[in-house]
Amino acid sequence: YEPSTTSIALSEHSPEGKLTLTLNHSSGLQVTRTYVFRHNDYMVEMSTQISAASMASRNLQYQVLLGPGMGGKIASQTDYIVFSGATVFANNERIENPPEDITNTAYFKGDLQWVAFQNKYFGSALIPQQGTKSGVVFKEKDQSFVGLELESVQSAASAQNFFYAGTKELEILEGKGHHLVRLIDYGWFGNKFAFLVKPLLKVLAFFHDLTGNYGWSIIFMTCVIKLLFFPLTHKSFKSMKGMQKVQPYVKIIQERNKDDRKKMNEEMMELYKKHKVNPVGGCLPMLLQIPVFIALYHALFFSIELRGAPFMGWITDLSVADPFYVFPVVMGATMFLQQKLTPSMGDPMQQKIMMFLPIVFTFLFLSFPSGLVIYWTVNNILTISQQYYIYHVAKD
Repeated sequence: YEPSTTSIALSEHSPEGKLTLTLNHSSGLQVTRTYVFRHNDYMVEMSTQISAASMASRNLQYQVLLGPGMGGKIASQTDYIVFSGATVFANNERIENPPEDITNTAYFKGDLQWVAFQNKYFGSALIPQQGTKSGVVFKEKDQSFVGLELESVQSAASAQNFFYAGTKELEILEGKGHHLVRLIDYGWFGNKFAFLVKPLLKVLAFFHDLTGNYGWSIIFMTCVIKLLFFPLTHKSFKSMKGMQKVQPYVKIIQERNKDDRKKMNEEMMELYKKHKVNPVGGCLPMLLQIPVFIALYHALFFSIELRGAPFMGWITDLSVADPFYVFPVVMGATMFLQQKLTPSMGDPMQQKIMMFLPIVFTFLFLSFPSGLVIYWTVNNILTISQQYYIYHVAKD
C-alpha cells in the first residue's frame, strides 16, 4: 500500500484527519482504503474501493477482516464470567465464538450490527453501513479472524463502514449507537438485571465526580444503597429476632404433636399470631434486595472505570486483586461476625455449614477485584452495625 501521508496530528484546532491507502497490484487488482480520524474519538470512518477488471470472469469475493493483532487469540480467554474473543451482534442477538468452537467458516446475515473482537475492558468492532453482504468468523492456523464479506459485482466492490477500537465504557458506547453497548456483557445474571447495572454505574460516576477517588465512591455508593434498603433490612432482622424468641415454644409444640402434623401446624400458626411474628418475614425483605446486590456486584466486576484506579496505600488498582489479601481477610472476618450475630433457628448441621461459609468466601475473594471486595466488606460492616442495634440495643 502507498499512504497519502506519513503522519496525522489531531487536536482541538485540527479535529479531523484523513488517510488514504492505495494498492496497485501487478495482477490488475486495485484497492483504495480511506480512513477518517477525529480528535478524541474511538470511532473511525472507513471506505473501501476494490476493482479487478482483469479478473471479472472469476467473480472474486472480498472480505474486510480483523486479524489476531486486533484481539484474536489462539486459545479461549473465557474465565469465570468474562468472555474474550470473536463476537457478533446480528438479528438482535449477541453471539460469542470461542476459538476452540470455530471449526468451519460461519456467516451471519440479516440485521447485522457489528462484528468484533473484545475482552473484559476493550473492543474492536467493524460496523457495516453500505456494501456488506454478511459477517464472517473463521480460524486459520489456530488464529481467529472476524470481519465483513463485501457485496461484489464482476470482481469489483465498494463498502462504507465504521471501525470502533477503544474502551467498553457505558457512556461512550451508548453515545455511538449501532448497539455497540452490547459489547459490554455483565454475565448471565448481570444481563438479567442490566436495567439496574447501568443506573448504578451512573451513581458510581456521580460520587467519583465529588471525591475524585473510585474507592471512596464505592464506599459512599454502598452506604446510600444500604440506607435505601434500611427499612426492609430492619424489618427482616426484627422478624428474625421475633422468631428466635418463640423457638423454645416451637420445639415444645413439635415434640408434643410429632404424630399429628395437622394439629402441630395449627398450634404453630396460633403461636405466630399470638406473638405477632411471621416465619417468612425475615426472608421476603431480603429477597427483594437480591436483584440490586447482583446488579451492583456485576457493575463493579465489569467496570472499566476501576481499571488502574488507585484507592489508598497498597491498593493501586481497584480492578485487580488485593496484593496483600488484606481486604479479603477482613471481608471474611466481618462475614464470620455477621453469622455469629444472626439468630440460629436452623438445625445444628445447617448452622455449621453457615459458619464455614466465611472461610470459603475468603478464599474465593482472594482473586476478585479489590474494588468489589471493598464493597462487600463495607456492606458487611454496615449490616453488622444494624444487626447489633436490633439484637442488643433496640427495645422490644
